[in-house]
This record gives sequence, structure tokens and C-alpha cells, in this order.
Amino acid sequence: MLALFAAAAWLPGTVTALRGGGTALPALGPGSATATATAPGAPAPAGLAPAASPPDIGREPLPVPRDIPAHAPGPVAAVKDYFFTLSCAAVVPEGMPAMGCGEAAFPRAYAYLDGGWQARLPFAKFVASFAGVLHTDLLLALDAGPVAGSPNERRVFAEVRRIEQVGPRQVVTFSSGVFTVAAGRTGWQLVEGALRPEDLAALAYAGQDVARGDPLSVARVAAGLPPDSGAPATLRAQSGPTATVRVQLPGGVTVTAHLVRLVDGTWQSLYTERG
Repeated sequence: MLALFAAAAWLPGTVTALRGGGTALPALGPGSATATATAPGAPAPAGLAPAASPPDIGREPLPVPRDIPAHAPGPVAAVKDYFFTLSCAAVVPEGMPAMGCGEAAFPRAYAYLDGGWQARLPFAKFVASFAGVLHTDLLLALDAGPVAGSPNERRVFAEVRRIEQVGPRQVVTFSSGVFTVAAGRTGWQLVEGALRPEDLAALAYAGQDVARGDPLSVARVAAGLPPDSGAPATLRAQSGPTATVRVQLPGGVTVTAHLVRLVDGTWQSLYTERG
């Protein structure tokens, strides 16, 4: 059962001035993954295996800078600035007091979308997609590798935490996704991408997802092998939620997989390199 968390601890103080630009993606709705409350040390019910890798729901957000440039100098910076701009944006239901910077951040956030994305997503629809979103924290923004055949584009992974108003309650949701960012005349802009809700209960109850909690298994899959193939896989480096795994393929070919661990405890491949 998804647990509801008091949101006040993550809400920033009253924002009196808009802090820079960014771009907005459709807000997650009530079905988004919500933080699950589990009593410390509570045993798993009989017949159920405990989670292979517990969720990291206390992951610290990236600090929002005082000044956010309107034009991003790089692909990761574009995604960061986009979500930093949206941190104080709040579309509150009727009857609730205003909070954060309200809807004032949306025009600058929308400017981080390139012309093609704006054509597909009119501004009014863009703002409406954030209905009920009261606050956004950017947890991670990482390079996710090049776009094949497009030297002016780059992939960027992002993970966010949101406080949302769902009916009479406030819930905390976690989501992540990969965005394509392109270099333009005035800086880098977001071309496409989407956030998807994380499943905080998958490792606890779905046996087929246990392999996603093992970085070596995820690296094998990223290299084009079954997770239980038995191919030699070596953890080369790990720093916080990121890891690098080297997989030995038949014939002496090696694949290096760059991974990230999500809040929900699963690992995801950012990109791979051969040789």
C-alpha cells in the first residue's frame, strides 16, 4: 500500500523572486510511485522474500543555485536548470493558499524546450500538465551518452521527487527518465523525454525484478546478454548511486556499462562502451 508522507519538511521557504529558467515536462499524476513507509527492522511476512535492495527514499536533492542562467552551456546543465526552475512552481487546487512561486516559473521553464517540442506541447497544455504539483526536487542529473548519428545531441538522465496534492492529501512521488538535449544557437535545449514513476515495491514482491537490483545482472542485459547468462562481470567502480561494470562477451569482446541506482533500489544502464 502506498503511504502518504507529510510534505511540509521538503517545501522551501516562501519564494519572493523567480530564480531562473527551465523547461517543463508533463506532471506525474496520482498513479506515480509514492514513498512506502516500513517500520525499521520489521520482519517480512512468512513466505515473502525481503527486498533485495531497499529504496533510498531519503536521497538528498541537488541544491538549487541562487542564479539560474536562461541559456544552458551544456546538456546536463540544461536538464538541471530546467528542473531547478521548476522547483518552486506550484499549481495549487482552488481553495488552497498560494505557495512557492506559483505559476510564475512556467514561461521560463517552457523556454528550455526547443521549437519542435513547443510545437507538440502548447504552453497552456504544458502548464495544465502540472496540476496538483506543489514542489519539485531534482535528485540526479547524469550524462546518459551520445545520440547515435547525431553529434549535436546528448542524452541526460534525471531523477526527481515531487510533492503533489491528490484529493485531500499531499503525497511524495519519485520518477525518472532520459531526455534528449540538443545544442542550439543560444545554448542547449530539451528536445524530447519523459518521466516515469518508480516502483518502490517491485523488488519486495516481484521475483522477476530481483535481477534489476543487481548491477552485474543489469550490466549483462545492457551488453545484450540474459541477466543470468553467467558471463564474467566485474564491478570496476562505484560512487554513490552510480557504478561502472565491465562485462566479458564471448570472443574476447568487452562491454563497459555505466549504471545508476534509482531511489526504488533498481539499477539502470545509462550507456555502454565496447572495447
